[in-house]
Amino acid sequence: MAVWLFLSAGNLFAQNTPVARNQIASNTSSEADRSAQWLSWAQETPMYNMLGFNSTTQFYAMQRFDANDLSTHIGEQLTRVKFFPSYDEDDPTSASYTIIVYTGGYVSGSTFSPGTLMVSQPVSSVTYGQWNIVDLNSPVTISSGQELWIGVYITAYSGYAMAHDDAAAVYNKGNIMYYNGSWGTGDDFFSDITIHNWKIGGYVRSNGNEQYVDLSVGVFDNEVDQNLIDAMTVPAGEAFRPILIFRNENSNYSDGDYADSVIITTYLDTTQLHQHIYNQPLVLGHGIYSEVTELTALQISSLQLRGTTHTFTLRARPATGWIDQNMANNVKTISVTFEDFTDYHTITILNEDSTIIPCCTLQVRDGLNKMLNIYPPNGASSLHSVLVDGQPVTDYNVINNSLVRYTFTNVTEDHTFQAIYDTSHVNIPEFNADRAVSIYPNPAKDEISISSERNIHNIDIFDMAGRLVLQFQPSSSNVILDIKPLKSGFYFIKITTEKEIFTQKLIKE
Repeated sequence: MAVWLFLSAGNLFAQNTPVARNQIASNTSSEADRSAQWLSWAQETPMYNMLGFNSTTQFYAMQRFDANDLSTHIGEQLTRVKFFPSYDEDDPTSASYTIIVYTGGYVSGSTFSPGTLMVSQPVSSVTYGQWNIVDLNSPVTISSGQELWIGVYITAYSGYAMAHDDAAAVYNKGNIMYYNGSWGTGDDFFSDITIHNWKIGGYVRSNGNEQYVDLSVGVFDNEVDQNLIDAMTVPAGEAFRPILIFRNENSNYSDGDYADSVIITTYLDTTQLHQHIYNQPLVLGHGIYSEVTELTALQISSLQLRGTTHTFTLRARPATGWIDQNMANNVKTISVTFEDFTDYHTITILNEDSTIIPCCTLQVRDGLNKMLNIYPPNGASSLHSVLVDGQPVTDYNVINNSLVRYTFTNVTEDHTFQAIYDTSHVNIPEFNADRAVSIYPNPAKDEISISSERNIHNIDIFDMAGRLVLQFQPSSSNVILDIKPLKSGFYFIKITTEKEIFTQKLIKE
């Protein structure tokens, strides 16, 4: 339940909102455990507070670490900064953020000086309501005797731009702001609300062995047994959804934390399928599994993978700044067999004059649909009737004067199909010099020439299954087409002029 606090501090307002513990994205460290790699005064609690404004407002939200806080990190580098832009679904946040880092600052009484600006890095993409981790383009080295100020410059347009914890603010360190032209703590600016410790952290590391990790990858059989497999079968009609597993086999950090992104790239044979990015901490010796859809059932069908076996490869790599110390186990290849359907039915097209696409003998899987396009031949005034298994049917759709469609739905047996036209000229003659359109050569190997007495608007080439494989819009009466991309075989070519549509078989050598 949200509790709204309407306050009288100028244009400021605030809200406390409960958050599930597993929505806290990364570990933070308290004042008592400064040795942790994430430096932050914010506590990892199941509550956070949200700060927002009634109008567009700019301010800095910063955390400060003095020389004593950094004494065990001299010579290490600040390589990334995290912050928590809050969100409420009733008043969505809209804001821009820039990562800010200062060194060499100080606080003396009421005087706050951040020191020298070392980083001003805009954040290009922000996810509200969770930790955002940003790699610094230029890491900052921690020097002896100098302070480190870490935070964000925010332009808040609407909603709640920044989160802070519900613990007592670390005095002069956890809730520093620059607001209305001056530096101070949240308490210095707002008397009616309390700004606790900003949800901000800095990640520090040395240049030594702690940059090394050891990623391994594999594929599970299921989420219960979790056995690694070397081969799998995708049943006909189902998607290819492997269960990926990646582990951190080794980390040279004493606490075993690996908080960077893991990038998994997958391939089918040599073609890249997807890239999966996981922004989850990976503890030494632990793994994360994820079931992903690499190919949908429709993609498997369109790529003609049914009835074939291929290699599926996944490759893991750590985020920038980390080195995989054993590259041999960060790649895994398994064999994947895509099962084919076994139950098919045959639709026999009795018109063998290219007026029906697709033509001739069609194989349709049990229970699926099959759509046929009917193009009356040149000289035919209209479609007279449609026969299915020798009986007239009326459930066809007239698309326009030159196209009629009929769809077999839920095919469970063999059928015959025939179209009868209002003309005795049911066969399409070959194009020749006496006709309005001519095509040559046919058969052809590399290119064909098409000429017409009228302007040609569209040229469509279909394979024998009725799939459109090439399409042209020449807007010319004389056209030369490159057909080298076509495989050898039989095709249908449909030519649409200003007045007529011509359809004919095309043979590619």
